[in-house]
Amino acid sequence: MEQDQFKIRMSVSTKLILLIGFLLTTPIVFLNLSAIKLFHGDKKAYVFDSQATSAALAGREFESYVESSLTTLKLMVGTSLEQENQSEQVKNNINFFLDNQRNLIGGEIYRVNSATYEANSAYEHFIKAQLEKLSIDRSYIYLDKNIFNQYKNQLAKDGFFFKNLTKEGLAPLLAVFFADPVQIAKNQNFNVAVGYINLTYFLEGLNKSFNKFIFATNAGEVLFHSDANSLEKVQNIQNEEIYKDALTSGFTTGAKEYYSSNKVRMLGSYYKPGLNLIVLSQIEYDKAMLATYTLTEKFMVLAIAALGIMIIIGLIFSKRLIFPLNKLFLATTEVSAGNFNIDLHATSSDEIGSLTKSFVSMSKKIVELIKQMVDKVRLDQELEIAKTVQQSLFPPTEIKDDKIHLLSYYQSASECGGDWWGTFVNGNKHIMVIADATGHGLPSALITASARSCFSVIEKLASEANFNLNSSEMLGVANRVIYEAAHGKIMMTCFIGILDFDTHTVQFSSAGHNPPWLLSPKANGKTKINSLVATGQRLGESRNVETAYEVKELPFNVGDILFLYTDGLLEGTNAENECYGKKRARTIIEASFGAGPEGIIQGLMGEFLAFNGPKPLIDDVTLAVAKILS
Repeated sequence: MEQDQFKIRMSVSTKLILLIGFLLTTPIVFLNLSAIKLFHGDKKAYVFDSQATSAALAGREFESYVESSLTTLKLMVGTSLEQENQSEQVKNNINFFLDNQRNLIGGEIYRVNSATYEANSAYEHFIKAQLEKLSIDRSYIYLDKNIFNQYKNQLAKDGFFFKNLTKEGLAPLLAVFFADPVQIAKNQNFNVAVGYINLTYFLEGLNKSFNKFIFATNAGEVLFHSDANSLEKVQNIQNEEIYKDALTSGFTTGAKEYYSSNKVRMLGSYYKPGLNLIVLSQIEYDKAMLATYTLTEKFMVLAIAALGIMIIIGLIFSKRLIFPLNKLFLATTEVSAGNFNIDLHATSSDEIGSLTKSFVSMSKKIVELIKQMVDKVRLDQELEIAKTVQQSLFPPTEIKDDKIHLLSYYQSASECGGDWWGTFVNGNKHIMVIADATGHGLPSALITASARSCFSVIEKLASEANFNLNSSEMLGVANRVIYEAAHGKIMMTCFIGILDFDTHTVQFSSAGHNPPWLLSPKANGKTKINSLVATGQRLGESRNVETAYEVKELPFNVGDILFLYTDGLLEGTNAENECYGKKRARTIIEASFGAGPEGIIQGLMGEFLAFNGPKPLIDDVTLAVAKILS
């Protein structure tokens, strides 16, 4: 069991290393996380800012492509208005418009029935050089004539709409439609001019950016996609969160982190250039943050390397620090085994060196303390014997004959006390003595033993010789005995009361003791209390008493009670250091008078011990209560 107390579950060295690791890891991890969070935030803000700028630039350029094309288409519609059969002059004018612009590779004019929206091609002109450059022919540019019916509301409202005609593997192509809303509103056949924009060069410019660009209408229809593989595949973006934000936002531009329809984390920005268009700039979150991921890895590697170096330094430092502590630990195991001859040498002048010196000094003092403990145990045993011997000096706690019923109570404040009381009978006289030596403990107990011996001699003389039982003379004899025993260093108060059943009087003298009380019942049910006060110096103050102890007498009757006590009763204190006092004692005694000696002692000591509380007594308490029976 003792060995288990010294079992080491985790060494100090390990704890020190863990503490060093924790103290180093905490700021390193905190700084790294803070830096990583800052880098991520800055990078995200930079991406959003660059996306917004790129989207705005791309949107404006796309807008310029479309607006210049709409201008040409307006001229075409205005030139061909109301003419079902185009004259050569009109065709030449339209050809001139198409040949002298930079965006359209060709154009057509359709005659649309306002009732059925059936369309007939009225005119077409494609720039041959442009078609050859794109390596496409006219058959690639196919237009479904039902498209006019599909977009008739938009034509009537805005006068234009756009359609993506791009096919996989071929050049990106956008169709721009224009009609005169006024002519449509007249509910008559109207002309629609269609222009075809080659977006190859526009796409090449966008592909220099890491971002993906999507150009869509307010209805979510994709007109152009910077990813050539997605030009034909992605037809509508109504389910994209960034599109929904752009559609409902009152701002021209904005940015958001979101998840795409295929659950890919994205960073996106939008720009609304006009013409019912929305430009989206997108990039996958992981691609955007790739640089921060690389930087994060470098930070982590650097942190691990720094932590490893510090742990190695901590290991070296802890070993040097813990070595003398290990020696101290081994020394403690020797001490626990009973070997106190420890030979340790302090190798440093720091706290550990001082601790080593203190441990060596302590081990030596432990040997001395063990010797002192042995002596204390022996002394305690002797005190216990002395306590037993002292208790044998007291009379029985209850004495009863045909004349008197006597009960006593004694409680010492320490192992041995300084209180004593005694009684003996001589003829028709009952002699009662109570004494209280200065202080308490073994010296006072020795004085009480002297007093007990003195009165034992007096009792012997009174029974065998013609000895005058005078309370004053008995105190004089006791004074010389106490003085010879203590030489004036310890004194004793004492009271002697002689109950004479021939004269029915109590003769008494006092050597500075608390006046006992003679209690008598009264006709009205109350109790009469007489204090037995007599003057005289304490026993042991001087060998010869200058003035004889005063002798007094009081008559007693059957039913009277003689109450003797020591000052430990009246001077006992509670937790607030308040004295118990004579008033409380008299109140309890008067209330318990009818219950006799037993009731008085039980009532008084019960209330006194409750008043004292759990703290030790400050002085010995002794009570002797005698009731006159006849």
